[in-house]
Amino acid sequence: MLQQLTRTPVPWERGALTERREGALRGLTWPAVSLTGTLVGLVAVTAWIAATRAGVSLPFFVMVFFGLSVLSGAGFLGYGILRAVRAHQELGLAGEGIAFEIDHDGITTSAGKAPWEAVQAITTLPGGALHGPLLRIDHRLGRDEYPVDALGVLPGSLESAVRIFSRGRHGVDLSAIED
Repeated sequence: MLQQLTRTPVPWERGALTERREGALRGLTWPAVSLTGTLVGLVAVTAWIAATRAGVSLPFFVMVFFGLSVLSGAGFLGYGILRAVRAHQELGLAGEGIAFEIDHDGITTSAGKAPWEAVQAITTLPGGALHGPLLRIDHRLGRDEYPVDALGVLPGSLESAVRIFSRGRHGVDLSAIED
């Protein structure tokens, strides 16, 4: 017997965001070790030159080499820290239980129940170097954004559900995340 689908809850799925955060934290190891090694080498070379050649400064090529090494190491470490912080923030956006719910009357988000007439747009925003793609729901009650990787449904399935429940009045603009 065929059952009528009356609502579609979209659950939170934190697994992908947890993996991204853990990967970003693991990615901090090599830049931190590299920068530490470079700084230790700089101190050792400086101490050796100071002990063997009193009053003589470091040769220019040594200063340039260590300067570039320190700058690149600090840059990689800084980028890794930004990635880890952003991954942690995205994981913080993901809640427990149901993210939002779709039914024949509209969408229920954290802001409340928005009937289909109040829904202005459901779009995706592309991910960047520091974060993944977002799903944005604009409605009269406000705007809700959800990390796509934290939702327990595939974007294409969500698009189909929105089209079915809204009776073709709305869809999800997936152009920002399509390859």
